[in-house]
Amino acid sequence: MRLKYFLTLLLAVSFIAFAQEEQKKILQIEKAEIFKEIYPLIQDNDLYCSFYITKKPRFEIKIIGSETMKEKIQMSDRDIFYINRGSKDGIKVGDKFTILEVGRTITHPRKWKIFGKVVFKRGIAKVTCVEEEKACVEVLKSCSAVRVKNSYLVPFEEKEGLMGKNLGYNICDLKEKELKGTIIYIQNDFVEAGKNHWVSIDLGREDGIFIGLQMTIYRYLKKNLPRKVIGNLIIVDTQAKTSTGKILSCRDAVYVGDEVEPIIPLKKK
Repeated sequence: MRLKYFLTLLLAVSFIAFAQEEQKKILQIEKAEIFKEIYPLIQDNDLYCSFYITKKPRFEIKIIGSETMKEKIQMSDRDIFYINRGSKDGIKVGDKFTILEVGRTITHPRKWKIFGKVVFKRGIAKVTCVEEEKACVEVLKSCSAVRVKNSYLVPFEEKEGLMGKNLGYNICDLKEKELKGTIIYIQNDFVEAGKNHWVSIDLGREDGIFIGLQMTIYRYLKKNLPRKVIGNLIIVDTQAKTSTGKILSCRDAVYVGDEVEPIIPLKKK
């Protein structure tokens, strides 16, 4: 009788311990899911390797050649190139710069309004040798191929990323908000874009757009039908009249001409 009681008690204790351990595991999983919601929305790649559109790009420091220009037209990490500025212009050994390449002219897909030229951020470079009128510069980090043609330098600025929650999108959010814009350019001139691709929109700082703002992406299939909500993006760069966004999530391909609006309503200025 005592043995039977002892075995029953032992079984009950074991069951309680097992249940407590399983409860701990469930809590750990739930905590992990909660923390998983907060993650880096804007990262270094978005800040230093994306692009922007500007009306009249004017840059003083120009890449005029490279050590390997007779062997290859594209440069990458640790390659050396030359610029048209030197010590008399204030250039010093150790100075860091952002490498820019000026691309094609961007127009609105429906209104044909000219917004300017797309400027690609190609990487980060550091001055290694300086003469009076010229300098040698090393590619520290290339985001993509660095070329001599149409490439310039601007002083490097340290920027902070952004941690946060992807607010997602609501396919039943069918009512337009006051402020809305249009996607006017897709990364690398792709025909379509998806998650983590960059796009440019025709709204900028003058419209109240700011870095970190999340926006809904949508399109109309026909005039007499409700709109189709496609996904959402986050703004990673702002100019006066345009901004660059990264697509956080989408359920369909995103195209030039698709429309965007802030998830949190902003008034039209």
